Amino acid sequence: MYLTLLRLASWSLMSTKFRLAIVSEVAGPWSVGGREMVLAGKVPEIAALGVDVTVYTMKWWATAPEVLHRGDGSVRYEAICGGKPSPGPRGRSILQTLRFSLSCISLLWRDFDVVESDPVPIFHLPVLWVVCRIRRKPLVIVWHEFWGIDYWKRFTKVGGRLGAFLEKSFLRFGTRHIAVSRMTHRLLLEAGAPSHRLQLAENVVPEVGGAVRMGADDLVFVGRLVEHKKPMVAVEVLSQLPDKSLRLCVVGKGELKDELIALVRRLNLDHRVSFLADLTDDELGMVLRNARVVLSPSEREGFGLVAAESLSVGTPVVTVDAVTNAAKEFIVSDKMGRVCRTGYLDEIVHAVTEILDSSPTREEVIVDFATLNIPRSYAEVAQKYATVYQSCRK
Repeated sequence: MYLTLLRLASWSLMSTKFRLAIVSEVAGPWSVGGREMVLAGKVPEIAALGVDVTVYTMKWWATAPEVLHRGDGSVRYEAICGGKPSPGPRGRSILQTLRFSLSCISLLWRDFDVVESDPVPIFHLPVLWVVCRIRRKPLVIVWHEFWGIDYWKRFTKVGGRLGAFLEKSFLRFGTRHIAVSRMTHRLLLEAGAPSHRLQLAENVVPEVGGAVRMGADDLVFVGRLVEHKKPMVAVEVLSQLPDKSLRLCVVGKGELKDELIALVRRLNLDHRVSFLADLTDDELGMVLRNARVVLSPSEREGFGLVAAESLSVGTPVVTVDAVTNAAKEFIVSDKMGRVCRTGYLDEIVHAVTEILDSSPTREEVIVDFATLNIPRSYAEVAQKYATVYQSCRK
């Protein structure tokens, strides 16, 4: 009933049909990641409100995707730049970034009423700003993360300062801004984003599938095996826990896979650590639902979906207090887990031990997580986006 009323309110809001252009370097199902998941989830629901959505991206496909019709709206994908993105261990190449960014100038000749994009890969936003100024159309910027100067300083001195300058400059480019987490919303306000142009539209925590089974792994790490996710920490924690019967499951893939396997062997943990990748939603749900603790030592999470999904099925989470880690915002009680100081391995070991000893019930964790009122459907989130689109067209 609630979603029906919400959709009716959105239809009223969208009484004048319009065309939305979403510019994104990545898109699912051709690539996998947090931004792709949000895009794939929200776009059909936005179209269902009577919006014609065109996603402008790189050419990921061999055969052009078919147009999806939802209600009075539609979703289509168009390539503005040839070549499939293929970030290496150090991320995108400058050539790839510039090629996509410069290709955004083609929107000068496209039909749209509102443009939406996010700040990655960074150089395309000034191009979109110029396009929107010339066409006199609004630009909506969706912030999945906001790094700030302290995080940017970890890169080269000149490159880090330039990145931080550009990131903060984008606050002036957008007609409206959307933050996908409470942490990002707060960081944007602290960086000077005008509150009247900033909307919080939290990501969705979908219903998690998977059955309960016996003999599951005690500890779980889920995420890309890259430096800022800190998968090595999960293995090191296991090695220092007093109970040597505990097992760890590492779910994900990335450039640190070989180093992780070498670390496991060096610590003689081969029989206690398993690696999984390319799981279905139900398989991942089963891993999260049956773990006793989920380890999330990542120093950079724009939302923290894995932590939220774990808590939604009653599995406590141990994470860190890094400024750019939104997952820490979910831990609002001791039953839900612990937030440890970044870089303090002994604190994480102690936190995991405490949780294993206290054994909070899954029902207690689920009840506490429900108090956060995180959206559980994209229909609800689409209405918030629709409100932003409508407000910047007035």
